[in-house]
Amino acid sequence: MIFLLKFSKTGDKLPFEVVSNHDLFRYFVDTANNTGRNIFSFNCPDSSKIEELVFNLHGSIMALNPILDKLINLTFTTYTDFENYLNQSYLNKTHAVWVKSQSKVINIDDIRFSKDPNVAVLGKKLHEMYPDEIRDIRIAEALDKLGHLSTYEDINKTIHYLEGSFNDEFLSLSSAGRYDMFDNPFKESMVTNNDITNFNFGYTYLGRQNYNKWDFFDSNLECDDYYNYETLEFSFNLNLSRPQSIPFSVEFSEWCNKHDIRPVGNQLPVANLIDIEHNLFDYRKIIYRNLRDKNTATIIIEE
Repeated sequence: MIFLLKFSKTGDKLPFEVVSNHDLFRYFVDTANNTGRNIFSFNCPDSSKIEELVFNLHGSIMALNPILDKLINLTFTTYTDFENYLNQSYLNKTHAVWVKSQSKVINIDDIRFSKDPNVAVLGKKLHEMYPDEIRDIRIAEALDKLGHLSTYEDINKTIHYLEGSFNDEFLSLSSAGRYDMFDNPFKESMVTNNDITNFNFGYTYLGRQNYNKWDFFDSNLECDDYYNYETLEFSFNLNLSRPQSIPFSVEFSEWCNKHDIRPVGNQLPVANLIDIEHNLFDYRKIIYRNLRDKNTATIIIEE
């Protein structure tokens, strides 16, 4: 089964293929359509998070490039079209350059006696901060002395934060009637595991799944705050992670057998984005634009 998540105003579409819980998903969409709730909005409290991270990465690189160029003849690539910062290939290469730059060593006297006065002034500052017997220092140490270490480290941190912005917790969507719960007629036949799928039904505001109970040491099931997807809400999670099959652990399965309960995980896997390997950049741009502009989305099943 193929379906589209179509965004209002832009007409952007994210194409998915259902890989698990086909009947449950169709029932979810039919119920959303029949109740007028097939209009979903991002739940994140700060819709500008991705945009802010992009601006921070650009700003940090722009501020540091002139210093790195003078000290070690290195600069990071920058763009005027900020969407290019969402390209994982760019993030991977920038991260690799940043990591390798850590091993760069500069000689204070080489910098101090440079023919370029803009370089020499940095060497003079470093010379005044070190005794004569210390001439070779790593780039991070030099940047620390010159007051730029925080900006340098922010490049690495922001890359990781930006990559993590496309995960389940941040990219959940719900309708205006999210908490008008409805019965799940597939609660006995549904598939549940720890798989990573790009579209899933995840944690709700109420109760603990069996896996959640095991994970947080309600080992003897002393508390009766169960929620094993007996009902559903008008909400779902997106992520742009690499899909993975992750079965339950032996330990969890043995615990369930001991208590004669069904293994139920913290999410119900549903669908994966089509060819995310080659379309990740495009999918990120779609999420970025529509999250930024607070656009709603509708699920359209292609028959």
